Amino acid sequence: MTGLGTAGHDGDAHPGQEGFATVAAAGSIAVLVVLLGLLLQLGAVVASRHGAERAADLAALAGAGDGVLGPEVGCARAAAVATANGASLLECAWSGWTVSVRVTRRCSCPLSVSMPSSGRARAGPVGLGEPR
Repeated sequence: MTGLGTAGHDGDAHPGQEGFATVAAAGSIAVLVVLLGLLLQLGAVVASRHGAERAADLAALAGAGDGVLGPEVGCARAAAVATANGASLLECAWSGWTVSVRVTRRCSCPLSVSMPSSGRARAGPVGLGEPR
């Protein structure tokens, strides 16, 4: 006599594999979570790099604008603008009327193991007849 609910079921079709689907699903979810974490970290590092480049561009433009008052004044302005954009001015050099700056910016990444991002920029007047 067959019991209720056993029609077409001849016992364990695959003995010893109880719970395999649960373990496989948990493993797949764990891999997806790790990949998502890595992608988020990569996105944060790229955003930090863009922030450093932005801070360098703005610092160079500000430094070049105030450079007519002297290189020291231009570099001080570049440092203030870099700081206002979350970066630190590492280098400020003049060549004629052109200022070159290098800044660094700390990554505000969660669980960050990355180095600070850096950016470089140069600004100055464009002379007549110079290639762009």
